[in-house]
Amino acid sequence: ALSTTNWRMRFKIYWDNWEDQGDITLWLGLSSFSRSEAINGSKSNDVRKPTGGDIIGLQFTNAKLHSSNCWNFVKFYYGENEDDTGGFGGDSTNHAVDLEVPNTILTSNNYNCNKPTDDTYYWCEIIRDGSTLTFNCSKTAYGNSDVCGASNSNTGKTTSGTATTTFGTTRPLKYFFVGKTGGINETEPIQGMIRDLQIESTGSTVKPTDVQVGSRFEETDTRKMYHYEDGATVSDDLTTDKGWVSNTSHWTYNATGDYIDFATITRSTTAQQIYIDVQDSDYLGSGNNLDDSSWVARFKIRTGTQSSTQGGIPLYIGFSNNLGDSGTTQQTVTMHINPNGQANENNMSLKVSRGNFETTAPPARINSTVYANTYLPYSTDVYMEMTRDGDVFTLKAYEDEYITQATSTTIASATVTGISTLRYIKAFNDSEQAQSYTSSGARLYDMKIYNGVTSAGDEWKELGT
Repeated sequence: ALSTTNWRMRFKIYWDNWEDQGDITLWLGLSSFSRSEAINGSKSNDVRKPTGGDIIGLQFTNAKLHSSNCWNFVKFYYGENEDDTGGFGGDSTNHAVDLEVPNTILTSNNYNCNKPTDDTYYWCEIIRDGSTLTFNCSKTAYGNSDVCGASNSNTGKTTSGTATTTFGTTRPLKYFFVGKTGGINETEPIQGMIRDLQIESTGSTVKPTDVQVGSRFEETDTRKMYHYEDGATVSDDLTTDKGWVSNTSHWTYNATGDYIDFATITRSTTAQQIYIDVQDSDYLGSGNNLDDSSWVARFKIRTGTQSSTQGGIPLYIGFSNNLGDSGTTQQTVTMHINPNGQANENNMSLKVSRGNFETTAPPARINSTVYANTYLPYSTDVYMEMTRDGDVFTLKAYEDEYITQATSTTIASATVTGISTLRYIKAFNDSEQAQSYTSSGARLYDMKIYNGVTSAGDEWKELGT
């Protein structure tokens, strides 16, 4: 069982589709009992009603109120040895929280029906620190609370913050559960998935995450010391050339500016390529490729410009299992950067393929848009985050250092099976068409790889380990 005083549960929930007024509730959380053990009179076999045990969890609901009004919310709740699923409800003392702000109750019969964004991840976190329970929800990272705000069902919602209550019992929590109620005779679903579930005892004190990298933490009862640092497996700011190999003088490592310089990109039958092997000792080391199920990669890039008023000039940057050009069969996960002067169709997408890079049909090759036509800016620094979670690959653009999603972008998602043995960080051109126009000015500044995980960020690491 978990510690009865200090623990943390984290997970990401991804909503494919959330519709209003379905009266569906998704329950998930931690309980003292399994379904077969739960006993509470007529509520037997319901882990939410724990006679002799406790429960802590979340309740996601697309409620239908007064026949025609909606209220989309997540409720942070607990039950202590009683028939109770509302110990953290919406009265003047306790709080429910909204999945999107604002979603303020204006009057008892008038509701503002904002709802969760489709195709978006939410980072959810419940922390127990002694008798204090805290719930955070964010669209950027664990530990943040930029989505859900503490609320009162009569006076409206705040725009940010956490929801906190006290929990006095010490009965152990042993089971994680997911369940659904409601939705009878309704046709408005909520659809999604849970990923990256982490449940851990945290010692006598939950370590803070709103601190600067380089901070030090001392756990006084254990005398252990921790250092707050970037959790990246690999971090390369390109201040030195760690072994990049290029087949063209137009793509080089720039030692003065500390970047990979794509000085001239062509769309011709001459293949251009520059790569580095992740088995290099400065990266993952001999015999080690990217994990075949989970990783995060971050790239700071500069978009280029085009020398012509027509046609696209693709540049692909990402990972591959071999060093083939764009006309070959390979397993690849790349960002497709496409300055295009024709009707200003400059764009960017995620491209994942396990067949011929140019010609294989779905589902073995999938493209998904990040910047739609006209929205990819020229000569601009952007921060790109690429994630693998099983067979699902995503690509997200940030306008700053992985905090704020870039305007006019979507989070690209592609599901492709059979991708494995990604060994090379590789950039290459489209070498299957003979065109005369070129692009210039694109750069790769730095990159980080978080191998074997599905979320990136800073972490506490015990000194000496």
